[in-house]
Amino acid sequence: MDHLPLRIIDASVISLCLATYDWAAYRKAKGAVKLHLNLDGDTLMPYDAYLSAGKVHDVHGRGEQCGESGVI
Repeated sequence: MDHLPLRIIDASVISLCLATYDWAAYRKAKGAVKLHLNLDGDTLMPYDAYLSAGKVHDVHGRGEQCGESGVI
């Protein structure tokens, strides 16, 4: 019997120097980007990944990762 693939969705904030990366404003004196990962639950290999601004909430980043049919 075939099973639906398990996907693990994670988002991690990566701190950056705001003086160097002014486009990455996260807080008043901090810069950051957020790494959104979609991992294959069977092999733990990344299915896809992308970077967004550090201020993007995890819920808003998740829509980009749920493009497979059968994934809610």
